[in-house]
Amino acid sequence: MSKKLLYPTIFLLFLISNILLHSQLLGSGTLLDPYQIWTKADLEQLKDSVSVIYFDSIADSVVNLTLDKHYRLMQDIMDDVDFFIFDYPGRTTYASRVVPALCFQGYFHGGGYTIKLALNATNIRNNNIALFYCNTGTIDSLILEGSVVNNGSNSSSAIAGLAIHNLGIIDNCINNATITSNNWDGGEAAGLVGRNYNTISNSTNNKNISGSRAAGIGFQSEVRGVDAVFPYTANIINCLNNGNITASVGNVAGITTSILYTNVLNCINTGNITSMGGRAAGIVLMAYGAETATISTISNCINLGNVTGYDRVSGIADFPANIINCINAGYIKGRNVPGGRNATAGILAYYMDVPFPTTITNCINIGVIEGEGKVNGITNYP
Repeated sequence: MSKKLLYPTIFLLFLISNILLHSQLLGSGTLLDPYQIWTKADLEQLKDSVSVIYFDSIADSVVNLTLDKHYRLMQDIMDDVDFFIFDYPGRTTYASRVVPALCFQGYFHGGGYTIKLALNATNIRNNNIALFYCNTGTIDSLILEGSVVNNGSNSSSAIAGLAIHNLGIIDNCINNATITSNNWDGGEAAGLVGRNYNTISNSTNNKNISGSRAAGIGFQSEVRGVDAVFPYTANIINCLNNGNITASVGNVAGITTSILYTNVLNCINTGNITSMGGRAAGIVLMAYGAETATISTISNCINLGNVTGYDRVSGIADFPANIINCINAGYIKGRNVPGGRNATAGILAYYMDVPFPTTITNCINIGVIEGEGKVNGITNYP
């Protein structure tokens, strides 16, 4: 049979198979009559809602039955969920460009119910794992419990509770799952999201997180890498971290380690933030813009946790941003590294006006600041 006949035939078989899978879910997928998720088996049907047909490593056909469809969790699912949704074939690394057509594209309404995770990335390709691999839709009102563990050795690995990549909306979600990356050579760990390209709002992490690099809400929040597809500013709004966040060798932060074209607004950290070899901040570690006219904003944020790290350590952020109406009340401890800037401060560890403009407005430090190098209650100058 020629490829011209083979491709449509296989595509049709996949389409029919997926439609039959969806027909087993109660509901019709509308807002008023959503598909109903009652069991772990129902979640597995959602997992199979995207089919990709590959010929010669090229995605020739995609069937995504989640587009604009509504799903509602109807009760707690306490059976261990040991798979994740939409791990599409053909991706190579965590940093690979996300293909939106292969992500969850619908609305997942958690209804305040809980899914218990038992995710172990040891045998997963590239050791990247979360409940959803990528999301371009909306996930709301979902609680996660259980654990996410990476025992693999891939240096580009990333683990999180809810999603590795978020290109959509995540709202009112809570992580109560322990997130542990035992790949201390390069394993990134975050409470809710690995990389955020759109919006995380009204969400909380309550559990301890550890990895070579780690953050309480999202590991990174940026537009770079998908800006040609989604040209907007990302946001982390009204988020709270209550967990202790620990990095073995790299950077660590209570909310997110780095932001690019991102607004971090009304966020609070109460957990202890510790790096045993890298930089540390209570809210955001690195904030930067691609050009001098564009800078990220951190506004109305509070750090109440103890922050300990090396080189640049601070209660709010360690690198240039617009920082407005922020408070640090935590104990901040910085240690020196050879050749580093070795700056410790309550608000911004190290002030730079070039190449990125920096402003600090109406900010207060009431915490104790200790360091082996430069020390200041607000910020340190070169």
